[in-house]
Amino acid sequence: MDRHDVEVTGPDRLLAPEMLAEFRRYAATWLDVERTVAGDDITARRTIFDAVAARISGPTPHVATVRRTAVELDGRAVELRWYVDVDRPAGTVVFFHGGGWVQGSIDSHDTLCRHLAVDSAWQIVSVGYSLAPENPYPAALDEGLAVLDAVRARADALGDVGTLIAVAGDSAGGNLALAVALADRDRGSGVDAIALAYPVCSDDFDRSSYREFAEGFGLDRNTMMAFWDAYAPGSTRSQGYVSFLDADLRELGPVFIQSARIDVLSDEVEALAKRLTAQGNPVTYHAEPGVIHGYLRYVHSVPQARDAVRRFTQWLTEVTLGRPLSEESRSRGNPT
Repeated sequence: MDRHDVEVTGPDRLLAPEMLAEFRRYAATWLDVERTVAGDDITARRTIFDAVAARISGPTPHVATVRRTAVELDGRAVELRWYVDVDRPAGTVVFFHGGGWVQGSIDSHDTLCRHLAVDSAWQIVSVGYSLAPENPYPAALDEGLAVLDAVRARADALGDVGTLIAVAGDSAGGNLALAVALADRDRGSGVDAIALAYPVCSDDFDRSSYREFAEGFGLDRNTMMAFWDAYAPGSTRSQGYVSFLDADLRELGPVFIQSARIDVLSDEVEALAKRLTAQGNPVTYHAEPGVIHGYLRYVHSVPQARDAVRRFTQWLTEVTLGRPLSEESRSRGNPT
């Protein structure tokens, strides 16, 4: 990520006041942390990303149980962090962090996962999948499927958690969550629910939102192009587990999607919601005005982020009760 990626150059009037204040703080924090990290390679970028995330995420909520395990796959140890705040969780959310497939970690999304665990009756399992460009597609997808298998095996063996399993993620993590759900369906299984926050859906960089928010709003067009080149170079992008707007999305079950209006990905996320709906899935879709890509990480300071976490956990409750589409969620914008 280049320095200009965190400059606040977009029109202030587009951002909600709290979002604008946090965006400016993020930009200042990035530059401050950048001065303390030697080098300008991918390792340094990852260090900066995690350090900035720790500073902007705010206080970490107390969770009754937080523990680490790992899943082995092809000689790689995929780290997992479990967040459990109830005696008998209704189900398990397998969560994939964002960061353009090349950065981000369990640590960068620790606070968000804690909020999800505290505010829901589900346990959250955050996945430390392998990053690109060292591990391009399909490494993270394969690891996600292995984690899904391990979570199912644990629930079956111990019986201390409900059998419902959801996959979730933000940004590139949302892309991975949907990819895992699709691949799991295609191998004859299938998750119970899917929750996505501003997921990466397509490598079409000429959509209206890509042009409108190309620079100055945090995640810019050039950065997304670089992320795609790192994760899915060449012909791999045409595969159904990478780019979804032409994929077979049938029989996925309830899907919950939240997007940021001021985001290069805004148009493709809306297109994804429409395609999922057209192919017969019950979709709850909410597009939040006045916020930028990644806004859920500001859950402590931006009201829209707190609302987004609340919507997600309420939706999980509906899934638990077998009612994934309430009257409220229908009114919030299922696309037609």
